[in-house]
Amino acid sequence: MAEISINPQRIGLPEKALSSLCEQVKKSLPLEWIVESLVTDLKESDKGYLKGTCPFCGEKNLTLSRKHNVYYCFDCRKSGDVISFVARIKDISQIESLAYLYQLYGITTMNVIEHKSEAHE
Repeated sequence: MAEISINPQRIGLPEKALSSLCEQVKKSLPLEWIVESLVTDLKESDKGYLKGTCPFCGEKNLTLSRKHNVYYCFDCRKSGDVISFVARIKDISQIESLAYLYQLYGITTMNVIEHKSEAHE
């Protein structure tokens, strides 16, 4: 699974706080909410899995685990969580993906990161 590679010093947040924000998003935002808007053939499979066409390679081998909130494509081998999925789809960084998800779902904590990030540029 892809890990978030963000330099917390660049945006002026302690590493623990940034890690906490990432974990909050991964635990509270179901990946299927994001994927179902892009993968129209997403179907229930066995034991909490969803399957459909991979938006990265176009093959019908994308699997989502509801339990672990992660995805994996058996063709292109792309995998990860909700943050890395959005980053790949939108071709943005992990931190931009995190900010996008916070904005999309109306969470205002991200304003702190955006403000501190602008101060360091």
